[in-house]
Amino acid sequence: MSKSVVSLLILSILVPLNQVFAQQIPEMFADRVAFCNSNFDESTASQLRLEFQEPENYFIKNGLLKDSSGLSYLSVYKQIAKEGDLKFITDLQLKTMETTDLSILRSCSFVLLSQQEMEELTPRHMALSVEMSNEVGNDISLSKIASIITENLTAKDFDLQYYKLTSLLAFYVISKSYEIVGSLVPTTDYSKIKNRILIELNDKDELTISDTTSSMEEVKNSIYEFLSNDIDNKAIEVTAMKQSTYAAYVELLDLINEVYTDLRNQKSIQTFGKPLSELSKSELGTIKEQIPKNVTYNKPK
Repeated sequence: MSKSVVSLLILSILVPLNQVFAQQIPEMFADRVAFCNSNFDESTASQLRLEFQEPENYFIKNGLLKDSSGLSYLSVYKQIAKEGDLKFITDLQLKTMETTDLSILRSCSFVLLSQQEMEELTPRHMALSVEMSNEVGNDISLSKIASIITENLTAKDFDLQYYKLTSLLAFYVISKSYEIVGSLVPTTDYSKIKNRILIELNDKDELTISDTTSSMEEVKNSIYEFLSNDIDNKAIEVTAMKQSTYAAYVELLDLINEVYTDLRNQKSIQTFGKPLSELSKSELGTIKEQIPKNVTYNKPK
């Protein structure tokens, strides 16, 4: 798995506390609450809550975590900071999480917490989330992200359910195959696919698609149009500049992932009469074969 993509996932999972506070202060974040209400139903949230009772015991049993203490969680990040990787592979299966769009899960993580668990988060945590995001700069290496986390968060912080839950999600994503991260990193050589659309993010965070300057919405519409027919023989190629900001790059990744998730969900309903979240493992495999994610992420220029 690409370490840069994993780094983006860890950071985006750990720092969106302004979105967690949305449930506590809806008047300030009404747009975020509305987004979550329309994209994250209660049945999915309930199933995810049940699923995330498993990973901690699994990671303890298999040696990633020493115990359930915040100190144990912090130690894992220190290991990642030192070694630049997490040398752990899991066979744990979290079906609902694997069929939930990560961009939605990151934005709506507060739905997995009780009101009491959200109230444990303080203005200090809000401020730290902003500081950590600002510290990243252009270095999105796995060791750098983990170092930022260990420098800003304490073992006591990781005793809080929010940091435990988001860390379990991060550890799970790192230790799983490419499929879990929504194929943000290609598992196939797409160089032989000639019919491709080129998306570039320049040093001013401006987007071009096939050499035409475009907004995020225009890029999204162009991808939908491009993938509408004969999707097997089409690929998306993404290139960013080293000076491109983290926020813009993540927004682009989320946009591409959202398009593929929507297309797969549409195909799921057409084929099986139910959404992705309700598919069996074999049914999900069928949909992934019908709507393959042929995406290549080039090294930043």
